[in-house]
This record gives sequence, structure tokens and C-alpha cells, in this order.
Amino acid sequence: MTLPHQRIAAELSDGTAEDYDEILLAATRGADRRWKEALLAHLDAPARVLDLACATGTLTFMIRDRFPGAEVVGMEISVALLDHALKRAHLRRDHRARFVLGSFERIAPAGRFDAVTSCYLAKYADLPRLVSRLRSFLNPGGFVVMHDLTYPEHPVVRKAWERHFQRLRQTALNEWPAAIRVFDELPEIVRRSAWVEELTMLFVAHGYGGVAVERLGRGTSALVLARLPCE
Repeated sequence: MTLPHQRIAAELSDGTAEDYDEILLAATRGADRRWKEALLAHLDAPARVLDLACATGTLTFMIRDRFPGAEVVGMEISVALLDHALKRAHLRRDHRARFVLGSFERIAPAGRFDAVTSCYLAKYADLPRLVSRLRSFLNPGGFVVMHDLTYPEHPVVRKAWERHFQRLRQTALNEWPAAIRVFDELPEIVRRSAWVEELTMLFVAHGYGGVAVERLGRGTSALVLARLPCE
């Protein structure tokens, strides 16, 4: 059974698959790769990484490039996006990047991992279920770093953010008509989401250490970090 939040995420992603990377670049004003680099800076030579909501595999392959010896498993609920990731792996002849179709909240990947990453998942995820399952798939001392969009607090930045998404919707009407639903729904999802506060509280409640928040892009996105204690 597909949960409501998973259905929304999959429908939004499937409708933008062909132009996903271009749309993401526009939506983040070109900051997406820089934000992913900030995420990568927190990883410490993991042997196995689980990349949740891997989309077209951009972060998955950035991890592979940064840590050539690592095996990276990408999970994605969108068939269309996962197809793009698989094609990229084939072109790269990368046999240490593997992909699984489905949601981590429902499907169990094989084995344990030294790190779990994600970009743009947290605002859609069933965070209590996700965090409760993570412990079973992390090695002792395993690290979690999750990134997503946030609604900026500073009034000037917030005003610019609102104008940016209004302009993006107009651009989508002309350039990405199949993605118009993203720009109809995404801003309100981000405004309402309290994923940073919820996720940090859940990590603390589940006994994780080093729980921290790193704000990026003048408060338009954030990283949440946590480490499972060594047994």
C-alpha cells in the first residue's frame, strides 16, 4: 500500500522526470550541487551508503566519485526517476552503484550501512517511521545526514523566496508544463513543513548523538546530522 505522502512525492517526481535536473537547478537557483557538496563534506570514507530518494542519482554518483571504494545503494519511489539513474549507472559502467525501487518506510534494503543520506525527502517522509527503522540498517557509529528545503525565517529572504517561486511557476507554464503541479504544491508543502524540528527531536528521542542542524542558502535549505552511538 502506498502512503498518501509517498503518492504525492511519486506523482510530483514522475511528472517532472524528463526535466528533473533542470527544474531542480532552477528551483534552487543553481545551489543544488553546492548543497550536496556541503552534505558530502560530513561523510568520512564510508564503505556502504544508503541514499534515500535518490531521484536521477546525482548525489549517489557524487558519493561514488568522492569515495571510489564505497558501495552506494540508491532508493527511489519514482519509476521514471529511477530509470534515469539506472541509465546513468550503465553509461558510467558503475557496478558499485545499485538502485532499489520503493520507499525505505516500506522496503528493507539488504545489509547494513555506514551512512544514510537523502536530499529533498524529509518534507514528504513519515519521519517517525523512517527514524525508527534507521537503527536496524546502520552499523554502530553510523552517520545520517538529511537535506531538504526550508521556509526562510528572515522577512527579506522570505519575500525573495516567494517571488522566486511565483516566477518559476510562470516559467513552468512555458518550459515545463508537465511540472506545473510541482510549482502549485511545493511552496505550500515547504511553508507548512517542520521537518527540521521534528527530525532533530526524533533523533534525540531515539538516542542518536551529535544531532545538529546546518542552515544553508540563507535559510532556504538545511542539513540535519546525527550519529548512531557505537555499541
